[in-house]
Amino acid sequence: NVLLKDLEIDNPTYAGLHIEGPNPVTGIFDTITIMSPGSYGILVKAMSTGSGMFSNVVVTSPGAGGLSYEGSSSFAINKGAGDTGW
Repeated sequence: NVLLKDLEIDNPTYAGLHIEGPNPVTGIFDTITIMSPGSYGILVKAMSTGSGMFSNVVVTSPGAGGLSYEGSSSFAINKGAGDTGW
């Protein structure tokens, strides 16, 4: 299990959050601000498995988009209150 909480990610070269498999990830992502990522605010790669609960995750000024969810991923995204920009 992964807990990411109370983070500011400022100007990452690529994605602010990058989730990739094949090992399952179960995560809680709470109160995270991703500012000016070079590509996506959140990138979920095709082989990703597991799930994440996202609350108060904010993406601003992404280079390519707020979220990239590659089609064959089986990672479940559960959005909560306060998620914006993706």
